Amino acid sequence: MKVMSPNMKLAHKVSLLRDSMTQRQTQMSLNLSVFGTDYAMVLAITKWEGTMKFISIITLIVLTGLTAHSNINNPKLKITAPKGVYLPQGFDSNDNVEIIFDGYYSNACFRAGLSTVHVDQELQKIYVSDSSLYYGHDFCAAVIVPYSKVTDAGILKPGHYSVLFQHSRENFVESGYMQVVRATTENKDDHLYANVEKIRYIASHPEHGPHLVLNGSHTNTCQKVDYINVNQNPESNVVEVLPIALMERGGCEHAPNGIPFEAIAQIDELPPGKHLIHTRILNGRSTNEIVTVY
Repeated sequence: MKVMSPNMKLAHKVSLLRDSMTQRQTQMSLNLSVFGTDYAMVLAITKWEGTMKFISIITLIVLTGLTAHSNINNPKLKITAPKGVYLPQGFDSNDNVEIIFDGYYSNACFRAGLSTVHVDQELQKIYVSDSSLYYGHDFCAAVIVPYSKVTDAGILKPGHYSVLFQHSRENFVESGYMQVVRATTENKDDHLYANVEKIRYIASHPEHGPHLVLNGSHTNTCQKVDYINVNQNPESNVVEVLPIALMERGGCEHAPNGIPFEAIAQIDELPPGKHLIHTRILNGRSTNEIVTVY
């Protein structure tokens, strides 16, 4: 056994102390390293939670936008009852019977929908259903949007028909009557009518008094307006206008671009309210203008 001198013993103790201190520093470094890792993990988790909150907010915004977009692409279909109904009485059994009505939508999120007609010729009832499309969201402009429609009931047998409009899912309300008479000719029109495209009501005029101004275009160089029949019933809100045309002879040619014309028809003064000016034109068709008299 080797005998250590006092100096050697002292050096050995210093070496052991140095090794002990190195081990403690190493352990402390490891502890600090672990603590640093935990702290980094805490920071990462905190950032992750914040990111998830941000993603949740973005998701909510996107879903809200998608909901609004869904409302735009998937409007609600609503039964829409008219405010005014106009029933011309000049149809016969080879005419396409027309029903005209109007109203207004309560805001700018409404659009016109389809109208359907069901005719029970045995009971002589005409059922009309009108609809609107509601694109609901939080930004509907609060404006009144007027509308008017012309609905075809088709060719009907002679008779006295009641016209009913749908006001709710199972509720039809009678709006008036239409008289369809037996046709006296196989032709679609009883007369050759002028092609009227626009009509205006003039309430007063120093020369003509109350009158109608008819504007349109002839489709033949020999065609002209012969005379105009105006049928007024004080108990009706419809004025029927029959612009009878005449074909002159000699050198006639087609006028595909149209030859403009203007004609004036005398009329009794209309009372305040809304009135339909129903003008028969070529091929069983009509021009319809709703006027408001104040």
